[in-house]
Amino acid sequence: MKNRFINIQKFLVAIGMGIFLFSGCSTEDLHEWETTVFEPGAIDASVSGTSIMAGESVTYTSTGAKVNSYLWIFPGGSPESSTDAEVVVTYPKGGEYTASLEVKYVDNTSEKITLPVVLVEGLPQATYQPIFTKSFALYTEYDKVEPGVDVTMEINNQFTIADEVISPYEGSTAKSFKIDGSSDWAMASIKPVGGPVDISQFADGYYNISLKSTSTGTILIRLQGGGRGILTFTAAGEEYGFKRDGEWHVLEIPIADFVAADPGLDLTAITDLLVFRSEGDVRTANNYDFYMDNFFLSSGNVKQTFTESLGFYTENENVTMVSDPVSMAINNQFTIEDEVINPYEGSLAKAFKIDGSSDWAMASIKPANTLDISAFADGYYNVALRSTSTGTILIRLQGGGRGIITFTAAGEEYGFKRDGEWHWVQIPLADFVAADPGLDLSAITDLLVFRSEGDVRTANNYDFYMDHFFLSK
Repeated sequence: MKNRFINIQKFLVAIGMGIFLFSGCSTEDLHEWETTVFEPGAIDASVSGTSIMAGESVTYTSTGAKVNSYLWIFPGGSPESSTDAEVVVTYPKGGEYTASLEVKYVDNTSEKITLPVVLVEGLPQATYQPIFTKSFALYTEYDKVEPGVDVTMEINNQFTIADEVISPYEGSTAKSFKIDGSSDWAMASIKPVGGPVDISQFADGYYNISLKSTSTGTILIRLQGGGRGILTFTAAGEEYGFKRDGEWHVLEIPIADFVAADPGLDLTAITDLLVFRSEGDVRTANNYDFYMDNFFLSSGNVKQTFTESLGFYTENENVTMVSDPVSMAINNQFTIEDEVINPYEGSLAKAFKIDGSSDWAMASIKPANTLDISAFADGYYNVALRSTSTGTILIRLQGGGRGIITFTAAGEEYGFKRDGEWHWVQIPLADFVAADPGLDLSAITDLLVFRSEGDVRTANNYDFYMDHFFLSK
């Protein structure tokens, strides 16, 4: 009781002293505290120029506030992406390019902007334009492919499937298939929406798909329905041209190869258009990441993929150009002009037109020196042609002998239709040799000779356009 009384006394004394001290303070003695209200981050960026020449560079700079991290995307540029605040980007090809910046602020929120378009003067990026008579889209943004069927993508084990916007093969998006390391095997599939689909009209056609990877692992591609047509792709084998170099590769697989792998495969009732299936323990590979784009079926193809090439007149960067440029000569009446409106690829084609001064016409494309093309004896002579002429024209390959191929309007030889559209003509070099066994492929003097047959003045016109001329195998 005594202790409690003493504690109460102390408490009352403390209160009294507090009242005394407070009453002795004036308002001037009170301290004012400043309060700072948090301001959100701000995104802003600039580009040093919007008009340059191919091969030149511009600098992109982020000038935002309270930014914690950056993600730049530069489609068509080098580098294609960056996480730096300031980046120098080089554009090797002509065209119009956009860039985007996504930032994450210190408060963990994010924002994204698109930068002004950069106009780059120079040769535009050359691209392959697949040539076929029928097509069936599965996963592609290429506008020349006819509608096919909607698909769904399913993870069967371990793969993750995501959109890939940095450097797709074509269009704006590809798909990435990556493992998460949770298992020794992986599988994912692409299925038609609505059940089995009939693809038997492409039995003699091609299964076209673009793939990219650096994986050392083996992967299987399976086409399934009734049976299972399985093809094996190893890193060392480079089957169908699929190299593991981190670059895109166009695979053209005869659908007959899937049927040969399993004759029980029913092309009229396909349930799985593509199954990626691992072989062996995926965790033993350096990685097991695969990228897929431009997936469609086709028939009436010319072969687009090759291991070796020799270009004479093309802007396609995948073709190895002849060391010394070719020359074009008028032998009679043809005029040779640059064609900038609707070339087959790149920025230019060549127009061969008559002036009406004679009943015959001839022009030639010659190598700088006699050229040895015997390495392509089992390969192809590729040239894109366009015309509406009703006249017959000869294409001649010359050296020692003269290998001559005749093209009539009605015959549509090698797919060269006279409908005013581009047609990629692919001629086995063996056909030129068969036309004249004296033709010496080791000593070619004329790579292409256009020569009329009959009076050119009786045709509705005699105008021919040429582009994308090269050899391949």
